[in-house]
Amino acid sequence: MKCFVFKQKRRIGGKIVVSACYSGRYRLAGEFQDTTVRLEVSDKQAAESKLRKLVQELEREGEGLIPAKKLRDGLQMPFSGLVDEYVAELNRLGRNEKYVKGVRKQLEILAAGCSWRTVKDVSADSFLKWRQRQTLIAKTLNEYLICVSALMNWAERFERVSSNPLRHVTRIESSADPTFKRRALTDEEARRLLAVSGPRATVYLTAIKTGSRRANWKSWNGGTCNSMASRS
Repeated sequence: MKCFVFKQKRRIGGKIVVSACYSGRYRLAGEFQDTTVRLEVSDKQAAESKLRKLVQELEREGEGLIPAKKLRDGLQMPFSGLVDEYVAELNRLGRNEKYVKGVRKQLEILAAGCSWRTVKDVSADSFLKWRQRQTLIAKTLNEYLICVSALMNWAERFERVSSNPLRHVTRIESSADPTFKRRALTDEEARRLLAVSGPRATVYLTAIKTGSRRANWKSWNGGTCNSMASRS
């Protein structure tokens, strides 16, 4: 392995000018070209120390002992910053404005509820603990999971994280969620509807008579409803 520090020289107006700060040059095992980096320090010992640290990190990355610097920097990034970049990407892709605002809102709620200050704070455990505290229906909770998983999958594709930490979190069964229950109109509700229906009263009356409570309307055949419909 090749590794040393030096001060770069260049010719300006016929004179050789030496840089005030040191640069470093190295070549790792298996590489065929030197790499030069600016160390931005004027003390030689400080420059040598800085270069050794850089080379050591690169060697450890090469052996898989630590994540690449891009990943390490990504994990230290504020979660809000990652959300900003993701939202900007959705806008560039032409996503619906209302949808994008909803995505940001959901991610902001999760960030506050799960205490996600930096990207490295995002974890399955923190999300599950947040979800357990909620009283929202399963469908809504699943939407939160889908939203943050899409964010982390995007971050993984662009090497901000090594993998999506929520990949193995399962959705909640939503079949037991409360649903809207249909019911027939009461007699009084039907009367009020027909009274304000105008020309469409006959249509509504037909629908009422053929609906789920047909038997309850037999007494209306010559009564109030028919008279309302005829007046319309």
